[in-house]
Amino acid sequence: MYSLFTYAGNKSKFQNIIQKYLIDTYSYNNIDICIDLFAGTSGFFNVVQDKKQFKHTILNDLNTSITTLLSTIKDKKEILILEVEKELNYIKNKYSVIDTQEKSQDWFFNRLEKLNFLEDKKDYDNTLLSTYFLLLNSVSFGGNYETNNGISNIPRSTDLKKYKTMNSLIIKKVEYYNNIYQKNNAVICNEDYKTIIRNYGYEDILYLIDPPYISSNSNDIKGCVSNYKNGDNFNHLELLEELDMFQSFIYFNNKHIVIDDIISAYDIKYKEIERKTTSSNQNYLKLSDFEYMLYR
Repeated sequence: MYSLFTYAGNKSKFQNIIQKYLIDTYSYNNIDICIDLFAGTSGFFNVVQDKKQFKHTILNDLNTSITTLLSTIKDKKEILILEVEKELNYIKNKYSVIDTQEKSQDWFFNRLEKLNFLEDKKDYDNTLLSTYFLLLNSVSFGGNYETNNGISNIPRSTDLKKYKTMNSLIIKKVEYYNNIYQKNNAVICNEDYKTIIRNYGYEDILYLIDPPYISSNSNDIKGCVSNYKNGDNFNHLELLEELDMFQSFIYFNNKHIVIDDIISAYDIKYKEIERKTTSSNQNYLKLSDFEYMLYR
């Protein structure tokens, strides 16, 4: 099962846990609509659809570069593959192979500059935006992607092996995700999650809810901030208090005292999951090595 590229929230490491929920939850079998409120690269949805095909799917995210890529994969697959092949041929002709840090830096930062130029112009109809976004994130460092006011900040990986696998996997991934979008009748949306909920309601839908994670080193929900740089901090409490309205959902976040209160108040099922984390900051590691999967 492919991940489009390494990105926060793709949930492939929790595949077995999520799919067990789907098998064990009786109400799931009668639901033909799936809505991913914070889709990212649609890795969470990918894990879910592996067990169930949906008649209608909404993949929503506020990051326009991401939703542009998903839309391009769904609706302009052939054009995107052509542009990816052109870029891979450019790399071959100019560098032969990217096998040194100097070559990596030269290509990576040149293409990042071009991506940021297109993002700044809001040229979302330009397939090159999706091409650069896909390729750059495929060789990024640990999925530590950030966006600030619509401009992507993609850290470069020094692992040169990623450039070798990029050639063989990118087009396969585009084909794979195009297929799952088509067979699940996916619609790509770029809206605030509250707009999606207002439009579709709470009943007869499986909601996938993987918001920006709460800062687990704060006991005060008001001090818990989004780990994205898109302006205002994410209002975690507002979403948590709405969970009781959903007929069926899977929700992920860091383990947190405020979530404990929500679980108790709404009698929500949950699973505590140990997350294997490596960090030089041992205090941070101790505070954030568990997360919750809430579900109904």
